[in-house]
Amino acid sequence: VSNNEAGEWSGAVAIDTNINSENHEATIGLSVDGQRLFIYKDDDGNGNIYSSDLNGEVWSVPVLMGSDINTKYWETHAVISADGKTIYFVSDRKGGFGGRDLYKAVLMPNGEWSLAQNMGPQINTAFDEDAPFIHPDGVQMFFSSSGHESMGGFDIFSTELDEDNGWS
Repeated sequence: VSNNEAGEWSGAVAIDTNINSENHEATIGLSVDGQRLFIYKDDDGNGNIYSSDLNGEVWSVPVLMGSDINTKYWETHAVISADGKTIYFVSDRKGGFGGRDLYKAVLMPNGEWSLAQNMGPQINTAFDEDAPFIHPDGVQMFFSSSGHESMGGFDIFSTELDEDNGWS
């Protein structure tokens, strides 16, 4: 879909045959520079996160994210920091605070992702957290939560990274 000079949107077209298949796939995040797309795929009941890179006008075949970002549990959303060095994602894996939690992994010097780290009790609750978005400044994050004494259901929350790398 694109916007023309008259401000009208064109019709939607399939993004690329490398990405779209007969299986269930969903876009879940896009890098700030628009060059990396994160995709959710249902792999026989395991929801996994894949990434695809834009090469000119063609998206690469999606690749399963490395490290322990993906598990046998359900990973549903992902967003990457503007510098490309930290990925924030959602998982309902065991060992969290309950339901779906927010996790992060850091890109190591060898190009591999670190082990996933739960983002802790300032963000995660006994209920579900979902849909993280990190501002390009790398300091402010928005996410949805059905916890944090909210109005009910999923509400939107904001948190900021302090100088000690802790979240408000």
